[in-house]
Amino acid sequence: MNGVWNAIQNFLSTNAGYIICILFVLLVIILILLLVLFSKFNALRDSYEEFMQGRDGKSLEEILTQVVEDNKKVKAQCKNDIEAITGMKQNLKDSYRKVGIVKYDTLRGMSGKLSFSLALLDGEDSGFVLSSMHTQDGCYSYLKEIIHGESHAILSNEEKDALNMAMNSDMLTPEKRVGNQE
Repeated sequence: MNGVWNAIQNFLSTNAGYIICILFVLLVIILILLLVLFSKFNALRDSYEEFMQGRDGKSLEEILTQVVEDNKKVKAQCKNDIEAITGMKQNLKDSYRKVGIVKYDTLRGMSGKLSFSLALLDGEDSGFVLSSMHTQDGCYSYLKEIIHGESHAILSNEEKDALNMAMNSDMLTPEKRVGNQE
């Protein structure tokens, strides 16, 4: 045991300068860390004092109670808004929102494509096809009812094209809405 103690004393005496330098560096590092912690503590204390300044426990309780009440009001308003939006969506199903139009020439090159077939459909593909045919004798209009994409009356090729165009379009879908250009 005496030999180990002598070895330690011998090591310390020969390397004392290095050991003192290492301890000094460690002391400087500890002081820097202490300064950083002290500054963070001061910032946290200042923040806490600013929050608590002029407030006691009772006034903080009143503030928290008011926040909870406001939160309840906001939740109730959100529920009302969701119900209103759901009602509007239901109403939109009944509005005409699908459109298809085909212009054509009744006299095959002689009237300048003044005739047309216009299909207007709701969200369930029900609505009508309005056709206006311009001839040399006058202008004739026909209205045919469409129920779920089908007509009880016979449709011309142009009316079928307008109906198909309307069934494949929807003004309320994001990619068809006006102003949704990226």
